[in-house]
Amino acid sequence: MKKLVKIEYALLLIMLLFLYFYKYNFSWIWLFVLILVPDISAIGYLINTKIGAYTYNAVHSFIFPTIILIMFLLLNQDISFWLLIWFIHILMDRSLGYGLKYTDNFKHTNIDRMDN
Repeated sequence: MKKLVKIEYALLLIMLLFLYFYKYNFSWIWLFVLILVPDISAIGYLINTKIGAYTYNAVHSFIFPTIILIMFLLLNQDISFWLLIWFIHILMDRSLGYGLKYTDNFKHTNIDRMDN
């Protein structure tokens, strides 16, 4: 099951990379420079695992970028460069097996729980 989920995320990642490069013609360089910016949210782990999980999950969940995407669509605006990078980052993490974090341990993720 875990492999299937990773494959699904990888296919979505490929789709968004296609949009990023071919539909919107955004820069490879900026993607490589900015792709890890969402990981700054892990700074909460310097306080404790509970706060770290909350800050990490807030940025690595699909909730906020999806709300922003819906707002862009309702306002008939093109998808923003930053929003695409955000989605690409989340999908890259998920396709590599890095899921949302439980509050007990950084390495305890929702993807690890899927085959239990």
